[in-house]
Amino acid sequence: MKNILISIVILFISLSVYSQENFDNFYSRFCTDIVFQMERINFPLKGTTVEEDMDMNRTYRKWRQSDWGHEVTTYYDPILKQCGFKTEVNRSTYEVYIRIYEPNTENDSQMVFELIRNKWYLTKCYDSY
Repeated sequence: MKNILISIVILFISLSVYSQENFDNFYSRFCTDIVFQMERINFPLKGTTVEEDMDMNRTYRKWRQSDWGHEVTTYYDPILKQCGFKTEVNRSTYEVYIRIYEPNTENDSQMVFELIRNKWYLTKCYDSY
């Protein structure tokens, strides 16, 4: 009986250690749930964003948690293609790179998601538009 109990505990531990979050499920929720989104961003977030003033002067700065109000559009949203945007997605086991951009313009958003302790997190974001 003791051996069976030990085997069950070992099995449970190994399943919990190796149960990696599915990226597609994570990304869908990340794009639609702002509370979940904030929980899954590693601040201070690496990367830059662009601010433009009334005189069209651009300032590049690091992302701060206090001003993150980023609405993330899914890279597979059909409206992107209809509006002339292109997407690039590169996946590996532990990292996903997503770029949404409009050719021949400065509209460009790049995000890097990393698998950390079996959960996906946004770790880098570069925006210029």
